[in-house]
Amino acid sequence: EGLVFVHSCVNATSISEVCGVSDAVINVNGSNLAGDDLLRCRFTFDNGEQFVVNADPIDESAIRCRAQSINRTGNATIEVSRDGRTFAGSDALRFLFLNQTSDCFDPTALSDVCGAVPDTNIIVSGTNLLVNVDP
Repeated sequence: EGLVFVHSCVNATSISEVCGVSDAVINVNGSNLAGDDLLRCRFTFDNGEQFVVNADPIDESAIRCRAQSINRTGNATIEVSRDGRTFAGSDALRFLFLNQTSDCFDPTALSDVCGAVPDTNIIVSGTNLLVNVDP
């Protein structure tokens, strides 16, 4: 008798970058992310200020958020929407907007997750891990 519409739940679980400048491009990974024409990303800063930007689908498990219209610094939580109205995300999806990319400390991988002390060497890789210091 009545029509029933089923809309898959958006599940955003991780982001490609943890920090960058205002023109950053951030990939959001998860499930049920693509498929609609109204893909959006919302950045909510700690002071409550919000910016909504268009998103591009990569595939069902990833979208690309372009933050070029966000001209400020600070921490923001990222949420995604398939309909442009209902946003979903996690407090763990945080992006730090900085004045320059060289300020971004982004460790992304460890060579080992366990080992014997003191015999295990752990290699941390990422971006901007070293600070240039004048002698």
